[in-house]
Amino acid sequence: RVRGSERLSAVVRVVQRAGGLKVVALARLTPIPFGLQNAVFSMTELPLPSYLLASSAGLLPTQLLNSYLGTTLRTMEDVIAEQTVSGYVVFCLQVVISIGLMVYVVHRAQVELKAALVTCEVELEAPLVSGGQPDS
Repeated sequence: RVRGSERLSAVVRVVQRAGGLKVVALARLTPIPFGLQNAVFSMTELPLPSYLLASSAGLLPTQLLNSYLGTTLRTMEDVIAEQTVSGYVVFCLQVVISIGLMVYVVHRAQVELKAALVTCEVELEAPLVSGGQPDS
């Protein structure tokens, strides 16, 4: 189906293998646009219930973080109205921790996705080295 792009073909093959659920869940944590992810995942033969479960699991950390931030972060108006050093410190600390956590989660997801793609590419090259034909 995806003859034009080696990279895209590798992604589709990774998703269709046993670790596909992990790849879908990790992809949901990355800043890759969901429209593009949905298009790629639709080319796979991943069953719909598995896809929905993996997507939900991958989206859960981000949604929990957004909910937490929405309920605990104070508005700048509240911080300015208090005009206390502790108010500014708490607000800045919350922002720094939130940004740090998001950067860490996105970085880990990207590392895991790259590792899965490299593993797939190595598996594809192994039959060529041994003289066999790759699976189509």
